[in-house]
Amino acid sequence: GNCKTHLCWLLYLMAELDITDSDGPPEESVDLDDSMSDSAWADDVFKHVSALSESVQASLHQVTQALNEKSDALADAGRRLKRKIDTSLLETREEKRAMMEDIVEERKILQADVKKLAAEKESMKGVHTFQTGRVKLDVGGHKFTTSLATLTSQPDSMLAAMFSGRHKLVTDEKGAYFIDRDGTHFRFILNFLRDSQLGEGTLPEDRFQLQEILRESEYYQLTKLTEHIRLKLMPIVTQADIDELKYEFVNPRRRHHEVGNISINIQYACMDGKNLSNVDFSGVRFRNRFSFKGSCLRGANFSYCKFRSKVYFNDADLTDANFDDCEGMLPEFGFVDFTGAKLEGAKFNGSE
Repeated sequence: GNCKTHLCWLLYLMAELDITDSDGPPEESVDLDDSMSDSAWADDVFKHVSALSESVQASLHQVTQALNEKSDALADAGRRLKRKIDTSLLETREEKRAMMEDIVEERKILQADVKKLAAEKESMKGVHTFQTGRVKLDVGGHKFTTSLATLTSQPDSMLAAMFSGRHKLVTDEKGAYFIDRDGTHFRFILNFLRDSQLGEGTLPEDRFQLQEILRESEYYQLTKLTEHIRLKLMPIVTQADIDELKYEFVNPRRRHHEVGNISINIQYACMDGKNLSNVDFSGVRFRNRFSFKGSCLRGANFSYCKFRSKVYFNDADLTDANFDDCEGMLPEFGFVDFTGAKLEGAKFNGSE
């Protein structure tokens, strides 16, 4: 009787809590008729409770498994987030350190520049009178008077560096700066520095004098004057000379004016150190060695030439020269040598 009472209360509580097997069909209600034997009734209730317990355990297992999977996923996400944060912090620290090092280095450079500027400013105070007044020169016993502007008119020259104010110079008892060079031709140097003119009559025509002035110009590092004198000293080759050369050394069956079919048939032609400005070699076929080393070929025309043998342009001045539509120009052919040549403004359109 007590067992039946307890079971009834258990079933009542289960019904109140709605604890049922969600997967299976609803169980039939237990008939608690007093006529049912205690043993059969207990067996029926036990089966019902066992089935219900198994369903609850299965549900709990599923819930536990899902919670474990969610927990593992959250743990992985947390670890990934931590690694990402650590990497970001490390990169930030490295960038900050590199930035600080750059700032320190730039500060050192700036401080050095400030000190250098201050030193130059201090040194300039001592030469202010020198810079604003006339300059007396004693060049090998020859006396000259000029201005600082004249002496520094060519910025890359030795005189510009000498009188820049960065060097301490000593004067004699008369206030002149001594330069240990032959002053015979120094007036040509000064005249060039005063106006940079190199027209007719600015230099002597005598080759011996030109050579002496060239040495002085090279010493004072006056590039423009030096190049001009070297050009004047070069033997001049005219277009008539070139045409005669073509006539002398081409196939005698060809007329000299048929330039497109001309071949240089001599074994070696040397025109080193010549003034060949603006001459026309267009259409010439160079079949044997030819040398223009150190020559002035400004504005020369070599268009449509065919290079079939070695031609040397080493150290030549080829400013504004024309090599359009030439053959044999590519480096792999090895026919043309431009080592040390000046090629400013030179044209090579269509050459191969």
